[in-house]
Amino acid sequence: MKYGFITVASAVPTVSVADCFSNLENMKQQIAVAEDKGVEIMVFPELSVTGYSCQDLFMQRHLVDSAEECVLRLLDFTRALDVILIVGVPVVAANMASSMRNAGLLLRTTSKSAVFRMLELKSA
Repeated sequence: MKYGFITVASAVPTVSVADCFSNLENMKQQIAVAEDKGVEIMVFPELSVTGYSCQDLFMQRHLVDSAEECVLRLLDFTRALDVILIVGVPVVAANMASSMRNAGLLLRTTSKSAVFRMLELKSA
């Protein structure tokens, strides 16, 4: 914080549908640039880890597991950085068929993270 102000950035990464690991690399590049510019809070779009138009792929365990792995890698990547991230990912609470949620994850490596549920994903 400088002069009582917080620097916030919104990110618009290039997203490949259902390619979580490619999306992660694009996000990491933008985070690195933002960190160099002193950004303290960075907000990514809805479903930025998976891509928005995955449709039925959201019901595939592989996509959900890949998204979860990318969030863990993102936490590891930002461990030494002083930035709060908000990223969009699909989240499963219990049963794959009935509890898929489009969520915003608030990630900060120095404290507990939070999950904010946005809406229920419906198959097309």
